[in-house]
Amino acid sequence: YQLYLRGLYAFERRGSDGNFDIAVQLFEETISEDPAFGPAYLQLATARALAPVYAGADPIESYEQALDVARAGVIADVSIEAAAAAVHAYVRHQQKDWSAAQSDYERATDARVVDANAFSWYSRMLASVGRLDDALEQALLAWRMDPDNAVINSRVALSYLWLGQNEQALEFFQRAERLGARGATHLLGYALLLTGIGDIDAARSVASSAVSDAGSSSWVDAVLDAVQDPALRGQALASIDRAVANGQLSAQVEIVTRVVLGDTDGAMRVADRLREPGEAFEMDLLWIPVFEPLRRHADFRLLVDDLGLTDYWVSAGCEFIDAEVRCASL
Repeated sequence: YQLYLRGLYAFERRGSDGNFDIAVQLFEETISEDPAFGPAYLQLATARALAPVYAGADPIESYEQALDVARAGVIADVSIEAAAAAVHAYVRHQQKDWSAAQSDYERATDARVVDANAFSWYSRMLASVGRLDDALEQALLAWRMDPDNAVINSRVALSYLWLGQNEQALEFFQRAERLGARGATHLLGYALLLTGIGDIDAARSVASSAVSDAGSSSWVDAVLDAVQDPALRGQALASIDRAVANGQLSAQVEIVTRVVLGDTDGAMRVADRLREPGEAFEMDLLWIPVFEPLRRHADFRLLVDDLGLTDYWVSAGCEFIDAEVRCASL
């Protein structure tokens, strides 16, 4: 059990200091010590599912491994069967099978044995389909279950940010920072918040941290200079183009910077990568306030059709109206 708790501690701080690999090793050691301990299988399956994000693993292989571990866990400990549906839901999410993902998440979050991570993942799925209010509700449920979890605090911060509730977002970004949240998504969201509230100097520091592993971050200054002086946008876009050509920008960072700089056509080209397997970037971004110009792009409606979102919205009682997703609450 001590191995398991150490694994949980590392996994909750998986965005830095090699904690992801440490957590995987500790969960594997826990199972080796007690092959009937279901929660360790559940956490290991979760880690396998997240390996493409935190360890650069092949998505298809990782998802199969995650499902294999989840199935083995249910055989070893039937009490985790419903909770393990969260792993299936996450894989369905990555496959853009939205209705099936939602069904599995509902089963997982209504289980007798419930993992706070299931609510956090469900929050991400709901945000990915434009249900931002419902996403915040699920994130807060996760937080109430595990208030000291760095990843969940970051999820709540992002959920508030996507809804434009900056004061609450700042509170939870600061909470997450104190707990050790350092992942690129967390830092990028924090930088976006700081830019929006006019704290450009702090945004420079946080954004540079978010991309420090990708090489030069000189483009960060160019982008934030252009935020302050729109006459510099041409230079900033040229800087972004160079960084992309040199492999220094993830799709997530590129689409945010292009939207912020008003390059809607360029952002649409990045969004088109979502047609490929998995998520080229976290789809929450499509629905946040600053992305409204992208949602009004002539090609956006065809993209959401191809991603299966239009069919999902019909089944969920939602509509895409005036560049917004409007749904009945869960």
